[in-house]
Amino acid sequence: MTMVNIRNEIGATFKMRTFKADGTTTKETEEFHNLVLDTGLQRMGIGAWVQRCYVGTGNSTPIASQTQLDATLASTSTVQSTVTGMNTTTKPYYYSIQKTYRFGEGVAAGNLTEVGLGWTVSGQNPCWNRALIKDANGNPTTLTVLSDEFLDVTVEIRIYPAETISGSFDFKNKLGEVISTHTYNGYVHMIHTTDGTNTPFEFDSLQLYTNASITDNPTANITGTSLGANNKTTTISTIIAPTTLRGAAKFTLTQGNGECSGFVVKLQGAHAAPISNVWYKAVIDPPITKTNEMEITWTIDLTWGRYVT
Repeated sequence: MTMVNIRNEIGATFKMRTFKADGTTTKETEEFHNLVLDTGLQRMGIGAWVQRCYVGTGNSTPIASQTQLDATLASTSTVQSTVTGMNTTTKPYYYSIQKTYRFGEGVAAGNLTEVGLGWTVSGQNPCWNRALIKDANGNPTTLTVLSDEFLDVTVEIRIYPAETISGSFDFKNKLGEVISTHTYNGYVHMIHTTDGTNTPFEFDSLQLYTNASITDNPTANITGTSLGANNKTTTISTIIAPTTLRGAAKFTLTQGNGECSGFVVKLQGAHAAPISNVWYKAVIDPPITKTNEMEITWTIDLTWGRYVT
């Protein structure tokens, strides 16, 4: 069994605008940050994590252990637009998902002080994140929505994949005896992004390579000759901690035979649904030689948490 560890970090910003039926803007906030909640992070390993926008009138300082707004006034699942993108030119690299949620005329009328995103549960208002509405100076403020006004809430979610992965592992036999020790060193490979807010993190596939070589370039793929892949239909994914997903990819007697000197891990969820758009490429030293008399299980751990600037 071999072990690989990967980490992603997540953050978001809000911007809010009120306007009349003719489109005239009446009030608009600057962009402000928020806190991704513990339950929000945990939700990313379970199911859809952003399906609604909530606004409310509470004013407590956001803390990670909260599960919803202080005082929810209104919510909407109406999305006016979704724009996805990625930054591969300057560090830190990230994927972005920008959504604009719309509250109809008068739906959010009131003196708003808090906002958050969440998923849909009948009779509940679970939040993925929470923020106090801020003014241009970053201070908590009140946004008043009149009965003849609409409200747009624009959120940009960013997923920051770990730029590099590295570590060591013992290659063991079925008795748990160490046969050899190996190191791996890798780099993120970013393809393109899709809106994965309705999808939990999961492993798509693990592909093995011989004569493998990589570069520290987020848009360049691994080079080498493929020894075969194990896809998500045969990879067992298990949540082993609130924000850790473990994938076990088994290569049977007829799979992945040869001198393995590199691999590509493909992920889904958050920034990549329903296809895998974030990969990690890595080289192994020394290579692992597998024959048709061996079965090997690769174990990959993906963890995620809040992005801290």
